Amino acid sequence: MSTDTTATAPVLTEGKKQPIILADDAVIVICGFDRCRNHIRARDTYRKLQKEKETGVKAILWESDRDTFHIQRVKFLQELHMESDQHKTSPLIFVVDKDNLKPMQYIGGGSDFVEIVQRQFDVEPVPLGPILD
Repeated sequence: MSTDTTATAPVLTEGKKQPIILADDAVIVICGFDRCRNHIRARDTYRKLQKEKETGVKAILWESDRDTFHIQRVKFLQELHMESDQHKTSPLIFVVDKDNLKPMQYIGGGSDFVEIVQRQFDVEPVPLGPILD
C-alpha cells in the first residue's frame, strides 16, 4: 500500500476530467446532506451497485443536515489539499485510505460518482428524485 496521501483533483484534458477507476478494494466516502436529492441518488446508486455486482468497493455514508455538511465539506477538502471553492455542492465523494480512513483522492460530486458506477461496473444509476425542501 502506498503511503503517499497527497490528493489532487482529477487532471483536466481538453476541458474534460480523466476518468477515475476505482480499485477493487477502494473505500469511498459519500458525504452529503440528508435532504439533497443528488446525495440521495449517489447513496442509492452505491446501494444498487452492492446488490447487483460483486465488488470489493466499500462506502462510508456520511450524512447530516445542510449546515453541518458545509462545515465538514471545507474540512474534507482541506484534507484533500483543495480549496473550499473547488467543490461547493452536496454530495462530496472521495477515496480514503482503507487502513486509516485519511482522504486520498477526490472523486467529485454525485454525477461524477454515478458516471463511474455506470462506466466501470455497468450498473444503471438510480433516477434523480424530486427536489426536497
